[in-house]
Amino acid sequence: VHALFLSKHDLPDAMRRSRDLLAYVPMIAVTAGWRGLSLLTRDAVEQVPGLPRQEVDPTGAGDVFATAFLIAYNRDGNPWDAAAVAACCAAASVEGEGVAAIPDRATLEARLAAYRRRQVG
Repeated sequence: VHALFLSKHDLPDAMRRSRDLLAYVPMIAVTAGWRGLSLLTRDAVEQVPGLPRQEVDPTGAGDVFATAFLIAYNRDGNPWDAAAVAACCAAASVEGEGVAAIPDRATLEARLAAYRRRQVG
């Protein structure tokens, strides 16, 4: 196991428990919906901002987050970039019903560029 995904909504004490779990898994993402997430590694804890969105259907957003994270991490090996990609993808996924709002690659890249501009500016 390379990554563990927990939600503050499902496990209120996820941050406290994550610190113990780092002995078994090298990175843990603790998501908090539109508020973003905490990405914990054995070396650091990074707060990754979320993207507030008009929520239509939150069903599956955590699964979309985890999938996008793992794809991006497998591609680039950078957990911090993977977390940003996953946050953008999950935020988009709540804007429609079912799988209809999961972004394609071009839409995700545009959202990711806007997300990164917001973080710099």
